[in-house]
Amino acid sequence: MSDKIDEKNIKAYYYQERINLAKERISSKKKDFSPVKELIKELQTQPKDFPLSSKIKEKVLRTFPELSLLEYQRFEHVFSVIEYFHKLVSGNFNYFINTLPMSEKEKTSNETFNDYITNLKILHSIYKSLKEDEKEILWLITVLHDIGDIGEHAEHCEIGAELIELVLARSDYSLDDRNLAINVVKYHIYPGMVAQGERTPRSLIKAIESISQKKEFQDKFSKFLIIFHTMDLAGWRAGKNSLTPDRLERRMGYLNKKRLEDLTKDFWRYRLEQLSKEDFDAPIKQEYVEKIWGQINQLLSQEEMNFFEKHLNETIDLEDCMPIIQSLSRIDKSSSIESAKNFIKMFRFFAQFAELYRADYTLISSNHYPLEKEYKFILGYINKCLRKVPDKMSKDKLKEHLEKNAMNSFFDIPIKVKDYKLIFDIDILIEKRKI
Repeated sequence: MSDKIDEKNIKAYYYQERINLAKERISSKKKDFSPVKELIKELQTQPKDFPLSSKIKEKVLRTFPELSLLEYQRFEHVFSVIEYFHKLVSGNFNYFINTLPMSEKEKTSNETFNDYITNLKILHSIYKSLKEDEKEILWLITVLHDIGDIGEHAEHCEIGAELIELVLARSDYSLDDRNLAINVVKYHIYPGMVAQGERTPRSLIKAIESISQKKEFQDKFSKFLIIFHTMDLAGWRAGKNSLTPDRLERRMGYLNKKRLEDLTKDFWRYRLEQLSKEDFDAPIKQEYVEKIWGQINQLLSQEEMNFFEKHLNETIDLEDCMPIIQSLSRIDKSSSIESAKNFIKMFRFFAQFAELYRADYTLISSNHYPLEKEYKFILGYINKCLRKVPDKMSKDKLKEHLEKNAMNSFFDIPIKVKDYKLIFDIDILIEKRKI
């Protein structure tokens, strides 16, 4: 057995042991749910203008010792999110502005802050309109939303949903309330993925529809999801508010299915602009975007444009491969034509694959996330491979190429094809590098 296999097995074992330990801690608790209710009541009554005390943090840990299994950075994030949620529901909107990483001059001169406060007030009023049990559920989600981040980070939402279901099993909340909590945790990163161009609005609509066939419940779920997601984003970097006015404004557009359906119509342009950024906080480079539009016109026929737009609007979702996508913008510091060409070659590949093999839904992912010390190597390797892809590459030529390579290589980029998934097999590249 190779060292690589041993390392992977040890890592998987370690994660599974932590998940098992969390389940054991939750299941071993007494049936009495009153300590949880007492904690939530105490959180709700904290002073509006003061940070959460160390005493409160200790009480959170005593009530939910499974949170101590989180890595330190994630642990700090959880308390930052609790802090922002407390400020929202207590009406302390200035806290959001004061913690934005901007200069005082920018904060006082920016007219968009009027809309920012208005949007925060809308979320605040939605919370105020909830029943007491529903308010408690939102607090519980806030405290436990990342409880599943003790295994592979990519799976933390699914694991978190499973663990919060165990927590709620001993509560007297209604089935609807429990479903709200479980599914908000399960889908809490979806709005952010849509906003970043990773997922389509259609994927969020499907998530909403999977919860219930009742429109009233779907609307309530959307409100819970957006209230929590915005607070999760605010506390993304402990001590600094990542919920900027433009990010909040975009999330407000996800409050119901009708708005999401309207976004679907021309989403492909928006998502390509977002995905052309070097990272989450980087600005969009307009000169680079113009080069991308130029490459679209040069590389895609009219027939291809039709399904290129369709699949980027509705059917292609990206998951756990953002470092790979962002690497396409980093061939050199000048955001060259070659970089723009490789960017469009990659997305043309996704669209052609979706058209050939599963037109209704395709998930593009990676089996190695996140890329850390291996990042520069992967960046260079993938861009080098994309240079080999012919400029005039039709979907029929793509099919011929993939079948010739047993569906496991795209111009030397190792891939796996499974059902409706196209997976970048980055582990193989990293293994080759070590040899």
